Amino acid sequence: MNLKDALTLKNKEVDLGELKVSLRRPSLADLAEAYTQSKEGVNFTAWLVYNHLLEDDKQYFNSIDEVMKCDGLVIEKIAVEIDKLYSEGSKSQDQQ
Repeated sequence: MNLKDALTLKNKEVDLGELKVSLRRPSLADLAEAYTQSKEGVNFTAWLVYNHLLEDDKQYFNSIDEVMKCDGLVIEKIAVEIDKLYSEGSKSQDQQ
């Protein structure tokens, strides 16, 4: 983890083997929205991918419903990487 990249919310490129993705790092506002979404019963995995997956520095999906129509295994892999960004810099995360 690069602390400067995390603090400046620099997008993160992630190689999932068969797929390379660009992810928007979460801000404090995202953390608050994540809490709200989880309490409202929204599919949290789909919300993470909807909110953070980028293409050309723009949100990739237009809606959570679009995410829900995708291959679940691929969406789960992407969501796992996004989830890591929410704990970036914490002592509980494996520091690289």
